[in-house]
Amino acid sequence: MSLIMDKKTTHFDPSKFEDHYEEALKQLIESKRTGLPMPKPAPRPKENVKDLAGILRKSMEAEGIAPPKGEKPKAKTA
Repeated sequence: MSLIMDKKTTHFDPSKFEDHYEEALKQLIESKRTGLPMPKPAPRPKENVKDLAGILRKSMEAEGIAPPKGEKPKAKTA
């Protein structure tokens, strides 16, 4: 852990930090105080979950590379 800390190259500058939570909270409070409609939340990003092990396995099979000995292919789950 100390190696990671030793390699840290920059010092934290709080003036460059943007607190998006605090800004959103201020907007919410101001909207409620003035009776304006509530601000709409930002849309959630699409989840892009992939089965990386499965993709690698298929890639290896396509190249004709056998899995390491002692490794059994896992059953696919739905």
